[in-house]
Amino acid sequence: MEQPKIAKQFYDAVNQSSGFRKRSPLFYVLLIVAITLLGTDTYVRYQAVPGLRKRNADLLEKVRRLERRLDQLQAGIEQKDNDIFRLKTLLAPFEKAAMKRYPGAVEEALDRLSDELDHNRGELADLHHSRETQQKEINKLKRQRLKDQKQIAELKGQLVKLEEQYAEQQRRLSDLSDLNAYLSVATWDQDGDAILWKGQRVETPVSGWMKGFRKQDDTEKMAWQCGSSALFHYREVMDAHPAYPFPYYVVAKCLEARGESSWKDYAKKGVSILEKTTRISGHAPDHDDALADLSALLKKGE
Repeated sequence: MEQPKIAKQFYDAVNQSSGFRKRSPLFYVLLIVAITLLGTDTYVRYQAVPGLRKRNADLLEKVRRLERRLDQLQAGIEQKDNDIFRLKTLLAPFEKAAMKRYPGAVEEALDRLSDELDHNRGELADLHHSRETQQKEINKLKRQRLKDQKQIAELKGQLVKLEEQYAEQQRRLSDLSDLNAYLSVATWDQDGDAILWKGQRVETPVSGWMKGFRKQDDTEKMAWQCGSSALFHYREVMDAHPAYPFPYYVVAKCLEARGESSWKDYAKKGVSILEKTTRISGHAPDHDDALADLSALLKKGE
């Protein structure tokens, strides 16, 4: 233990000496003597060890870096192994299918299967493109169909309106046809004469039909005989001229006065005729009076 201590003191003294800072030849002679006397180990320990320690630290850091890199590479290898195993697992069904379809070497069978898949993939792409084209055409047809359906709905709406208008025209035509049968009788008053322009009176087939059947001593505007022979005469006029309303009016009034319930049938028939004749322009005023009288009579008898 004493020898290293003496050597260290000597070495420090040499280095600190102002005379030896210029590294004169004597410095190196003394250094050789010191190494010889004290031993090589002591010199290495106090002179060379610091440099070795630094180199050892650098080497140790490199070793650690290499070990970390080795760990990374080892992990990468394990990941690659796992990937290879997974790919082999995925490839197994294709190998089996390839060997079954193309007996022989596995690689050759896989190549032929790959070629076939590429060909099928091309056909599939063509089919997909064709399907897209057809789908576009179908969508176009659907849009056209919706447009046509909308037009059909509009046309149906127009058709319904036209049918309604046609029905209304038919109803009016029917009314006009019905009214046409009453054009002549609409101008005939209660005495059977036609009342024309400016009150001119013209004889008709029923003119004088009340002659001999009107009450002579009655002061009412309309008063008739209601005996059996009179009622028989009124019904004969009905049969001969069914569109003339006043025989119905007279019979209804007579039967109502006698208390017979059948008067309502004649009253309703008279009203149905008078409702038509009063719609015709130029009808005789007696028609309005008779319609009002029968309507009030029916309402009263309800």
